[in-house]
Amino acid sequence: MTIRRLEDWGVPGEIPVDVPSATSDADAARALIESGVCLLEGGDLWRTLGGSSDSDGRRGTRFTIDLLEVTIDDRSRSDAVSSVVVRRPWWTGGWWCGRVVFVMNAEFFGRHDVAPRGHPNDGRFELVEIDASMSRRERWQARRRALDGTHVPHPSITVTSSKVVRTGPGVLLVDGRRRGRVRSVEVTIRPDDAEVWIRRPD
Repeated sequence: MTIRRLEDWGVPGEIPVDVPSATSDADAARALIESGVCLLEGGDLWRTLGGSSDSDGRRGTRFTIDLLEVTIDDRSRSDAVSSVVVRRPWWTGGWWCGRVVFVMNAEFFGRHDVAPRGHPNDGRFELVEIDASMSRRERWQARRRALDGTHVPHPSITVTSSKVVRTGPGVLLVDGRRRGRVRSVEVTIRPDDAEVWIRRPD
């Protein structure tokens, strides 16, 4: 069941010894495809859930999460746990020119708090769109403010919640890993589709 406002989330317990571990979001997505559960030890979703590098015991918290189903060019399909991003190629400006689209299941993208309202089990994703008219100077300022999530509100940044979106063309990044140039990308939320563990301090 997807989380509702003011409800507790996560079940404490002993991490099973046979649960596969993942140190990145992309590795977590692969593990979840194979087994439906994994132990997060790094990545943007791990950070969103409050993961700590100081924890190394078997005590942890189990979370039910949503997944992002990614359909590329109307044929190949992939899963993501954290984010799907479409931007321009580097030789045409990359992050610094044109429209940029973030589909966020997690709150963080690398060091940046891109989607402060992002929650991995609310049955939706946060769609963060940078308008093509946003100047390089404004993007630089927004990038710095995104370290603590203060880049929004901004007139050139739109944040909405959705369950499905179609976007492109551009360069695609899935869970932080570049997937190359695509014509189109469709992302659909799959609520309550997997379980992850994170370690807790002893």
